[in-house]
Amino acid sequence: MSRRSALLAAAVAIAALGTFLVYLYVQSIQQNSYADQDPVTVLVAKEAVAVGTSGGAAVNGGSFEEKVLPRGAVPADSVADASVVASNVAVTTILPGQVIQQSMFGEKAINGQLPLEKGDIALSVQLGDPQRVAGFVQPGSQVAVFATTDDATKLLLADVDVAAVGPTTAVKDSASGDGNAESIPTAILTLSLSQRQAEKLVFAQANGDLYLGLQNTSSELGQSSGATAGNLFN
Repeated sequence: MSRRSALLAAAVAIAALGTFLVYLYVQSIQQNSYADQDPVTVLVAKEAVAVGTSGGAAVNGGSFEEKVLPRGAVPADSVADASVVASNVAVTTILPGQVIQQSMFGEKAINGQLPLEKGDIALSVQLGDPQRVAGFVQPGSQVAVFATTDDATKLLLADVDVAAVGPTTAVKDSASGDGNAESIPTAILTLSLSQRQAEKLVFAQANGDLYLGLQNTSSELGQSSGATAGNLFN
């Protein structure tokens, strides 16, 4: 082997070794990063799961896979063991890449009915991304509903249970007036409501605009005079 060939071979070997050492370094950094963030194993959807699909059928069909993620990046009700949801059915469309949550599944209902609070009815509204908290609202969430009419924006309903969330679709919005319609993501949310709550919601949507607020255990809500043109900057 000529001296030039020997030098070239040595250079290739050194480059390969350097690449391998960089790979090991990056892997070490990632592992340390995960260790610092308390990694947990959760189930993640590999493919879309339709409403009404049993957890057992989804597992048998290979719709779920295990992934290790930082604890702070997964919902509190994330599922690590498929047996937790095996006997239940999906109450919302689960999209690829979503962490599987217990709230995405409910008990099998008679005649395909949704799981509702006793005495309630199911009522659906279609809302855009901003109005539904950028997609963070999930089945089992509690939301506050704000209504805007010609006069004011006020809290309409509080502590409303979300029974189901439908798939996101894109609708054309030509409100800009420039002739160029834009695609706005929207989704259908189904809420568990009493008759009186349903009446308020239907009236408010027919005569104004709705916004949802996602509640947690420390959320503080109450009736007020609302926001109007007269007190907006007070």
